[in-house]
Amino acid sequence: MCGITGYTGSETAVTIPGRIEEKRVSTIKENAFNGLSITSVFIHQSVEKIGFGAFSECSELSEIVIPKGIDEIPQNA
Repeated sequence: MCGITGYTGSETAVTIPGRIEEKRVSTIKENAFNGLSITSVFIHQSVEKIGFGAFSECSELSEIVIPKGIDEIPQNA
């Protein structure tokens, strides 16, 4: 398993994949997208946890698609 720790791409519509280099993505880590100019996020169903502040201060963010299997979303995600 692995976790998303940040984003360096230029796309504003972001898709969190189910696998990276054959490892299942299970977590979006704390502050992973903090302050970025992203507009939408689609989260794969393999993700179980979203870390504190993962999307905080993303003022352009208007849509997040969250699968039913997420076990933990902190209040300030």
